[in-house]
Amino acid sequence: MHPLLLAAILAGLVAVAPFAIDTYLPALPLMARDLNANIEWIQASIPAYLIGGAIGQFFGGPISDQIGRKPVGLFGLLLYAVSCVAISQCESVQALLALRFTQALGGGSATVIVAATVRDSQDGKNAARMMALIGLIMTTAPLVAPAVGSGLLLVSGWRAIFTVLALYALLMFVLLGWKVPESRGRAAVISLRSLAEGMAHNYGVVFRHRRAIGYLLGMGFASATMFVFLSTSAFAYMEYFGASEALFPVLFGANILTMMVANRAGVLALRWLEPQLLCRIGVAVLCVMMLLLALYVGLFEPTLYVVLTLIMLGIGMMGLIYPQGMASYLHFFPQQAGAASALLGILQFTLGALCGALANLLHDGSLKPMAFGMAICAFISLATLLGIAGPTGRHDEIAPL
Repeated sequence: MHPLLLAAILAGLVAVAPFAIDTYLPALPLMARDLNANIEWIQASIPAYLIGGAIGQFFGGPISDQIGRKPVGLFGLLLYAVSCVAISQCESVQALLALRFTQALGGGSATVIVAATVRDSQDGKNAARMMALIGLIMTTAPLVAPAVGSGLLLVSGWRAIFTVLALYALLMFVLLGWKVPESRGRAAVISLRSLAEGMAHNYGVVFRHRRAIGYLLGMGFASATMFVFLSTSAFAYMEYFGASEALFPVLFGANILTMMVANRAGVLALRWLEPQLLCRIGVAVLCVMMLLLALYVGLFEPTLYVVLTLIMLGIGMMGLIYPQGMASYLHFFPQQAGAASALLGILQFTLGALCGALANLLHDGSLKPMAFGMAICAFISLATLLGIAGPTGRHDEIAPL
């Protein structure tokens, strides 16, 4: 299979998550009015998705190590599509939260196989280049998603957004089943006991690898920085700064442009630098930008363009951090890639849910909960990456079978 086509399909699978979150962000105020609920309850559907996604990855990753990547991905996409259809018909905020959780179970199972599929056939700089290519294609999802959501909102209402998400999941179901070859052999004996024992063993291998824990925490808190922004972006741009529903996707998409630039810069830098060092550079820049944002919001009356610029330069580093960090992290686990990928996804989703929910809980009508929350997450990310995984990441050891 041509690498570009494989990367495009795998990127489409990863994009299931940003589409599920970013597409309906412009519709949050309208959904609150339609479902007769406070906007804080509607925004809680984002942490609900993150929690469900974490659980979906917890089971999906190690199970894919034993039964293959494709069966897990196909099941997840089908569950995701059915849940989207149900959300488009729901009439209460309670039903919305429950269905978003179910939708995420499927989404997590589908997305967790992507990095593991890459690790099955690539390693080192080659894996970093493939992950960067997937990341570059995938970044079009959060760039396009809010604009698609705004368009559907104007034409058909918020329920149409979830109908389109269901159709997208079904398209990915067909492409995964038809075009992508299985990259992982099936275990000789499959039973509930063997699945449970395999999950416990593979997770144990990952937990016992010290440097891997450094990458887990570093990348997890870097993602939490972004999820704090996602959970509060609608308030910050649309309510605090008064941006319109049409302008919101432009402001939101500005972060994606810097992600794409950082992604391409990382690929070029692989000619001279190792993925481990590039990951650390990205986290360091993220930390500096978020600390500056916190200082600015805490000491001055914030303006839209200063806040936008600092967030762009910080969140944009995810385009460098994710592919380089993922390749560095999965390098340790040629036989446990599904479990390792799942643990990272679980941590990212769980931290994102907790930090995003805390930012909403501390909502006081200002930008301080958002800015301080992002700064704290970014600082912890840098401290754990350098303190546990080490300042350079060299002398890395492959985990035992």
